[in-house]
Amino acid sequence: MHNEKSYSKEVPTMCFFYCDIPPENGGKTPIADSQKILEMLDENVRKELTDRGVKYVRVFLDGDSKKFRDSIARGDPITKNWQSAFQTDDKDTVLLKSKQVGYDTRA
Repeated sequence: MHNEKSYSKEVPTMCFFYCDIPPENGGKTPIADSQKILEMLDENVRKELTDRGVKYVRVFLDGDSKKFRDSIARGDPITKNWQSAFQTDDKDTVLLKSKQVGYDTRA
């Protein structure tokens, strides 16, 4: 399931996908509103998830780090650096933006 910017409290109202060369098989990307799915879950299930501390964690690596380059070289499917995600190279700007929207940051 694709959930655009699920790590963010500010989610887009529209999302566009583009495929230049379609795959011969598969290639479908299901999309869902995770907030609606959460609301549809039984209250006991939601409570259990909360009680166990289940949460979505998104890690953005530094684009200049060896760890990021190794991740790209391995072909990890979900690799995005913080510079790309926040569209800036200034770490202080990222920390300020993160604090404003309530992200739990560990810089």
